[in-house]
Amino acid sequence: MFACCSPFAYGTKKGTLQDKFYKPTFDQDPFEKVNFSLEHYLNRKGTHKMMIFIEKSLVFFATPKTGSTAYHQALGHKAEMFFSKSNQVKHITPKRFNETFRPFVSTLMPEPPTTVAVIRDPIEWLGSWYRYRSRNDMRGHPNSTAHLSFDDFANAYMSEPQPDCANVGSQALFLTGGETAPLVEQIWRYDALNDLTLFLSLRLQHEFHLNPWNVSPTGDTTLSPKTERALKSYFQADYDLYENAIGAP
Repeated sequence: MFACCSPFAYGTKKGTLQDKFYKPTFDQDPFEKVNFSLEHYLNRKGTHKMMIFIEKSLVFFATPKTGSTAYHQALGHKAEMFFSKSNQVKHITPKRFNETFRPFVSTLMPEPPTTVAVIRDPIEWLGSWYRYRSRNDMRGHPNSTAHLSFDDFANAYMSEPQPDCANVGSQALFLTGGETAPLVEQIWRYDALNDLTLFLSLRLQHEFHLNPWNVSPTGDTTLSPKTERALKSYFQADYDLYENAIGAP
């Protein structure tokens, strides 16, 4: 039995449009009205860290624990739609975007949107979650993993039912929505962020540099050979995406 943290599973609750978009009166062009309505809806419904570049027909999704905060800090001011964190936020999934928001933003873009996201080596990604929740300011908090080894945390993540402390979702689920094919056109490897930065600089016609943000502390992420083998098998769908992502050798 693992004593762990509260649930953090993005993409598990279905958002609806049952509460209508706000419809304020604007003297400006229709884009401002749609932008206000979408942003109000997204912030109320718990959406986080997606950047939409209308003029450049680009959507940047924030796969958790892949360095997305650094991009938001560098490019958030350039996005026509940038949704920041509120108390109930979660990362919007590509599936939810396609089902709910794509029809609205597509009408504002000069061409169909290019969708972009980052994927990290799955075991490194899980290690980042473990280290993030082991930081000193979380000691004594129910979410803390400081009392667990990474091997214990990895086995908790693979267990069924999954305990709350290890309920951190998966990159594959985020990027595919449970389907066999990814829902994002360009998936970049975490170890190719320099190339992604160059791509975004050229696409947005804006040179920028990344600064570290929301970095997990250092920690021991050693796995036993048995757990490592089991985890690689468990992460098969994630590794399929990672090994075929942009920047792969």
